[in-house]
Amino acid sequence: MSLRRRLFSLECRPFLRPLKKEDPRMVRQGQKLLALPLPEDANAAERSEALRLMKAAQKLPIGDQSGWLAVRDYAVSLHRKYGSVPFYGWPD
Repeated sequence: MSLRRRLFSLECRPFLRPLKKEDPRMVRQGQKLLALPLPEDANAAERSEALRLMKAAQKLPIGDQSGWLAVRDYAVSLHRKYGSVPFYGWPD
């Protein structure tokens, strides 16, 4: 699955029927880890920046989580900017 579709899936999957191959627990875990979905008020440039960060994170070795932490930090900064909270309760 392309990263653009993965970002869309992580942002919108709770509102759509899950794909047969996707485990809903894994999707929710990914959403919680990355503080997704992004705020509704986020513009196209902010969403493309999140996608760019995801692409960069995917290129890093599996053991290096710094790229995914950067995606999460960016998403959290957007949530703080727009005064929203991720749907899956980050932080717990």
